[in-house]
Amino acid sequence: MKHVLFPAAVGLAMVGLAACLPNLEAQHRAQHDACVVLIPHHLVGHPVTSLDGVALPEIVQISRPGDQVLTDIRPGRLNVDLDENDLIEYLSCG
Repeated sequence: MKHVLFPAAVGLAMVGLAACLPNLEAQHRAQHDACVVLIPHHLVGHPVTSLDGVALPEIVQISRPGDQVLTDIRPGRLNVDLDENDLIEYLSCG
């Protein structure tokens, strides 16, 4: 009897998790959209210090050439890529 219940329990758990995925996807999309709205594209080419006082997402990752960066996807994170002179080269979310 135990052997029959275990696969059924696993199956129910998988159905429950699948039901959560659309909500998680919608949450990630909302976080990404909120980040994109805050991207200060007008600061590309300006010094990184230009970001001081600008409304930014809660999580910001600033990277310089040669830096190791996080490769995980965080929809609400603003990624700021700098050149060798600390000028903003590229801005993206994720």
